[in-house]
Amino acid sequence: MKVKKIYQINDRTMKYKSLILNKHQHRYLNLPGEFEARYPQEIVFPNMDAGRADEFYSTVEGLMINLEEESGDITEKVLEKISNYVVFADFMYSKKPYSVIICHKDPKKLFEYYERSPSIIIKVHYIYIPQEILWIKYENLIKKIEQKVELSINESLDIAFIPKFISKENGQYVTESLAKAFKSVKLNKKS
Repeated sequence: MKVKKIYQINDRTMKYKSLILNKHQHRYLNLPGEFEARYPQEIVFPNMDAGRADEFYSTVEGLMINLEEESGDITEKVLEKISNYVVFADFMYSKKPYSVIICHKDPKKLFEYYERSPSIIIKVHYIYIPQEILWIKYENLIKKIEQKVELSINESLDIAFIPKFISKENGQYVTESLAKAFKSVKLNKKS
C-alpha cells in the first residue's frame, strides 16, 4: 500500500489564507475581473537576474494582475522594475498583463504610461487611499461595532485593510483597537 504524503496542516492553512486574502484584497481594491488563482512571484529578468514581484494572480477573464506596493515615490527605477514584471508575466503566463501599484504616498494621478522601449509601453494603474478616507472608515466601523450594528462584507474587509493602508505612526493604535473591537462584530453574511 502506497502512502500519499500529506502536507503539513500549517502549510495548507498558510496557502489557503494567502489565497483568500488576495481574493478579498482584489475585491476591496475594486480591481477588474473575478479573482481566479495566485501565481509564483519569483521571476527572471531579461538579463537573467532573479527577482520577486509582490503579487501575481489571474482573473477568470484572462488578466494577469501584478500587484505591487510602494511606500516611497514612484521613480524611474520603480517603473523599470514594474515593466520587467509585466514583460515576464506576458511571456511566461500568456495572459493579458495588468499592472497595479498600491501607493502609500499620493502619486497625484490614477495611471501612468512608461516607455520601456519604443515598441513596449506599459500602463501602470495607481491606487492611493487618502488618510482622511481611512479615518472616516475607521470611525464608522468603531461606531457601528459599539452600537452592535451588523457590518456589511465590505465593512468587515475594512477591518482587515485599514490597518494595512493607514500611516505607520497610527498603524499600531488602529490595528489594536480594531482587533479588540472585532470580538463584538456582528457580520451580515448576506451582503
